[in-house]
Amino acid sequence: MAAFKALADISFKSRPARRFYTRPAGALSQISLLTFAASYLHVSCVSSPAKDVMQRSETTACPLGGKLPEWSKRKPPKLVFMSLDGLNQDFLSEYVPMLESPHPFGLKRILSNQNSNRALVVQEPTITSSSHTSTITCSKPERHGIFANTQWNGLKTVSGFAQPTGTETFASSLASAGYKVVTAGYPTLDNTETGRKVSEGFAYGNNAGKAAIHDLSKNSEVVHEWKNKNNETIAKIKLNADASGGLSVSCPESACSALPRRTGNSFDLRIETKNGASAGYVIPVGAKGTEFYVSSLGSNNAFPAATEKILDACGIVFSPGKDTGLEKYGAQPVIAGLEHRLDFFNAAWTKYLPDTEADILFLYLEDIDSLRHQFSGDETAKLSMLRHIEKVDGILGRFIQSLPAETHVVIMGDHGMSTVKYEINIRKVIPAWILENRQIFTSGGSLFIYDNKTASAALQKNTPRSDWMSELEKILAGFRIGNTSKPVFEKIYSESNGELRKAGLMHPEGPKFAAFANEDFALQDSLGGELLLADTTSPGGKLPRPRGQHGHNNLNGKMRTVVSFWGPQFQSLRASDIKSNTDVVPAIARALNLPVPVQCRDRTHR
Repeated sequence: MAAFKALADISFKSRPARRFYTRPAGALSQISLLTFAASYLHVSCVSSPAKDVMQRSETTACPLGGKLPEWSKRKPPKLVFMSLDGLNQDFLSEYVPMLESPHPFGLKRILSNQNSNRALVVQEPTITSSSHTSTITCSKPERHGIFANTQWNGLKTVSGFAQPTGTETFASSLASAGYKVVTAGYPTLDNTETGRKVSEGFAYGNNAGKAAIHDLSKNSEVVHEWKNKNNETIAKIKLNADASGGLSVSCPESACSALPRRTGNSFDLRIETKNGASAGYVIPVGAKGTEFYVSSLGSNNAFPAATEKILDACGIVFSPGKDTGLEKYGAQPVIAGLEHRLDFFNAAWTKYLPDTEADILFLYLEDIDSLRHQFSGDETAKLSMLRHIEKVDGILGRFIQSLPAETHVVIMGDHGMSTVKYEINIRKVIPAWILENRQIFTSGGSLFIYDNKTASAALQKNTPRSDWMSELEKILAGFRIGNTSKPVFEKIYSESNGELRKAGLMHPEGPKFAAFANEDFALQDSLGGELLLADTTSPGGKLPRPRGQHGHNNLNGKMRTVVSFWGPQFQSLRASDIKSNTDVVPAIARALNLPVPVQCRDRTHR
């Protein structure tokens, strides 16, 4: 424990900055690194032969040194642009007062900051990938071409996060001007496209092998194997339960370490595969006390390759940390995974980022969004949610406090969030003849339909495009819940009536029809016979577990997101300069005299 205490008690004092700044920075606060310290201590797999244990040599291989570097010893960033996914005013107002010890530089500061724009309109569709792309390119979906997290590109289903933006990003405009741009997990800045190249950073990582739940009630020893897409075994671990219910983890073949966490029978895993280091975890689930969840393996998906080597050498390995399949076991095991992934960001932010000498940092945390998608409206999960939010608040606050006063900070969310009351199997609402030979995608309360160009000549002759869109619009507009008068779909856009262009969705690879349900509804895209509707107000009915979805109605205060900013050159920047998320980059860039993407240069801001 002496080693834990030594690392946990590290404190720093900043020194005058060398570039961009004229005033010395204030002292940094003590940073508790108990979890991070654990990743630096070598703990062998129980019962594993010494030759199988991966020997780490952080002291010689890690270029970041033995303790956290200070920003002021090098070059603090000029701008930190951070997105907290799912952050909005409604969330802050509800949860910040419940925090036991809110960090003065964390969520509390965002809530109380006088520069906060509390009426920021997010361009539709309000889906993570498209919303972030709109922000970072100062343009609507019709221009950058990202409409959903998963979408149709005319040939196949693709990830919106990796889809080419078709426009210049803020990061690429800064890089072209000679700034060093470093990103950490920021959507649409993953270095996969030529126009998005940044200097350094890491994305959310790759997952390898399937997770599984093992029940040790009948067999006290179980071997878990992770396999790749070719069904080849990547790594193995062995779970052993003793008579008292304790768990040990050993490695029959792989080089690994298994570090017990503070909670009983939970383990951090670090496994060396032929493709490099991977991380995962084992946690107990269920009421029986004999079931254990073994996560998939996460590995760094960094850019350039040198970054991955730095992170691995310093013991900062990405963990998968998110599995919605654990919902039936309640909030705790899901949040345990989120906590494991959050540890990675805490380590990377506090150790790796200060050593990059970045001019501009783009940072992203998904935790608030993940929690609210899973458990929004679920009162039984509220305490578990709150505890994780407190950890997010602490990491966020300590990181921001570590920055010199001269660093400019922008923090924003990407959408509001509502609690789902009804679920709809959309394939039971839309007639089969409309669905035939067309691509349909749902995301929360969003429906996108793409007209498949390979539709048969007979189908095209019998159902002209204008006819099927008009018919579908009538069906959805008239669809209401039970005997109430509340419509399901509040916004319907189709190519035939020109509404797609008004919504900013008209794009060569975009949908031909889009509809947004109001905040009470989630859509299913299921071919099975699931329940058509689930109404939480109907006694004895099959109720959906309360959860959240992205909001799509900017007239609703709960759907409004926030943007908060501070720094010496932001004194003249007014919240009224930012009407929508496409205004954020031009407004802050001009306040800091930074270049904006080429498509934003005709925008005027006071």
